[in-house]
Order: sequence, then structure tokens, then C-alpha cells
Amino acid sequence: MSTTTPTVQETPDEQTRITGPYTGYDCYGNADHTYWKCEACGAEATRKSGLDDCCQ
Repeated sequence: MSTTTPTVQETPDEQTRITGPYTGYDCYGNADHTYWKCEACGAEATRKSGLDDCCQ
């Protein structure tokens, strides 16, 4: 009998809906952050979990 707990996996829809990480640049062209993007609505967030509820 296994005692391990299954981990939560992303569904195939979530894997294609949220893409990234991408590199974001400041006004001087320096890389200063990374972000994730929802391909369904175009929303962007610096944390992938920030897009969990968009387009649901």
C-alpha cells in the first residue's frame, strides 16, 4: 500500500492557457522582472498563481 499523496497537477487547458515565464524590461531596456501571461485574455502577472482565477 502506498503512503504517498498525489500532487496537484495542472490540467492540459491550464498548461496551454498560462504561458511563460517571460522577461520584462524597464524603460532603459534592463531586464527587471519575469511575468506569466494568460493566452485566453491577455492578462499578465508577475506570479503564475495570480492567473489561477482568470478566464475560469
